[in-house]
Amino acid sequence: MERSPNLQSLKTILEAGPLECEAIMAIVTQLAQTLQREHEQKLAHLYLCPKNIWLDSHFEILELRREESQNTAYLAPEQHHGREVGIHSDIYTVGILLFEMATGSIPEGGERPSDRDADLPPWIDALFDHCYAPRSRRLSDGAHLLRWLSERKNSAGFRAGMEVGSEVEETQSESVKVTVPRQDVFINPEEPQNKRRKINLFASTLGLTCLAFGAGFIAMAGTADMSGLSGHVGGAFHRPAEAPWAQYEKALALYQMGQYQKSRSILDDILGHQANFPQAYHLRGNVLTELGHMNAAIVEFDQAINLAPDNAQAFLDRGNTQVYLKNSKAAVRDFQMYLKLAPRAANNAQVRGWIAEIKKNGQL
Repeated sequence: MERSPNLQSLKTILEAGPLECEAIMAIVTQLAQTLQREHEQKLAHLYLCPKNIWLDSHFEILELRREESQNTAYLAPEQHHGREVGIHSDIYTVGILLFEMATGSIPEGGERPSDRDADLPPWIDALFDHCYAPRSRRLSDGAHLLRWLSERKNSAGFRAGMEVGSEVEETQSESVKVTVPRQDVFINPEEPQNKRRKINLFASTLGLTCLAFGAGFIAMAGTADMSGLSGHVGGAFHRPAEAPWAQYEKALALYQMGQYQKSRSILDDILGHQANFPQAYHLRGNVLTELGHMNAAIVEFDQAINLAPDNAQAFLDRGNTQVYLKNSKAAVRDFQMYLKLAPRAANNAQVRGWIAEIKKNGQL
């Protein structure tokens, strides 16, 4: 498709450095308007990145494309980790784009825009906190993002360069079910964010377009992964008769709905009374991963594997978490063990591809 010579991609514009705050607000507002239209149709974009955003000289977005990119740095954690994706994934990417427009680079770890530039107005940090956050604590969709922006722009504090109230004003009290082309996604806006997830986007350095985010693996993670937490993929099915399964199933349901803190509280209570429960350790490992506590998650996966050494899914999940921690050798070992324990799993070709990419990129 030919583009007007007056249009430039956001990628090209950002090569000159960070943008002025007025331009950032204009671009984010238009992104919110575009996402609102898509999200109202229960569609997720999923390919937001600077090269797909085309603007005119007045920073008006005239084209928003859906071209896939080899750069995985703009993907949400659930896309990296093979979890359920949806409109909440777009909001996370808006946070990354906001950070880059304000600072000239993408976020690393738990830093905020003001950590790179202390002169930025507080509203940028506040908005970043509500986008670049665990799924259950993000602004829920494009409409919620647009409301947040409108309220701040109309406030006297914003016009004076000051943020009035950094708390997310939730207007939805129930889970909202939306649909993306391959699956259903549940979004449940909870309490305002008080902790930012520290994500290490090691996967982006591998150039893995489909590191646990391909459609086939997303489908597997949404189904087999969940059954793997009730039993597991590969090997015998360990189900301690004395374990509190009703509580566990509730924790699993909360996890699937993105209510990670509530799920963790139940799991903490379960494991405080029942130590011989590999599925609970496995699930708590996934919960901690979603909350950004990667090292703690590894400990949980270790315990799950010690109790059920033929739990293939636990090896796969631990391997993915090792990738985030840049423990490439450990990740490869876990992926290889997954292949050994689940030789007929539907995603084996993808797992072999991840191993090959890690080796190809000299990470071993």
